[in-house]
Amino acid sequence: MGNSKAWILWTLICLGLFSTILYIYSFSVYHSGLDLGFLIFGVLPLSMGLYEQSRMKKTKNRRMEKQLFMFAMEQDQLLTISEIVLYTEMDQKMAEQVLEELRKKGLVKIKVADNGVWVYEFEPLLTKEQKLSAERV
Repeated sequence: MGNSKAWILWTLICLGLFSTILYIYSFSVYHSGLDLGFLIFGVLPLSMGLYEQSRMKKTKNRRMEKQLFMFAMEQDQLLTISEIVLYTEMDQKMAEQVLEELRKKGLVKIKVADNGVWVYEFEPLLTKEQKLSAERV
C-alpha cells in the first residue's frame, strides 16, 4: 500500500507541475487568462501532493523514532549507529537523521567510547514506583 500511495502522490505532483507550467506558458505566449482549470489541474494537485508527501515523511520519522526507542529498551538504553543499521530497517543516513532529531529534543545524549565510536544514550523509562514517587513541580 505504501508504494501505491507514493505513486499516487508523485502522479499528483507531476500532473500539477505539468499543468501549472502549461498554463503559465499559455498565459505568457497567448495572453490567455489563468482560469479555473489552472486551479483544478495545476495548483490543487500540486499542493495536495506536496502536503501529503510531507505528512508521510513526518509519519515515517515518528515510526522510526518509536522503533529506536523500542530497540534502545532492549539494549539498556545504549545504541551505536552500527547496531541500529544491523538490527533495524534504517540505513546509516536515516539513523543519523533520526538520532540528531532526538538529540535536539533532549531525548538522546551522545557519549564517546574508548575507540572513538559514538554511543547514543536514550532517556530511561521510569518504573511505576518512580513515577508514583515523583515530586510535584
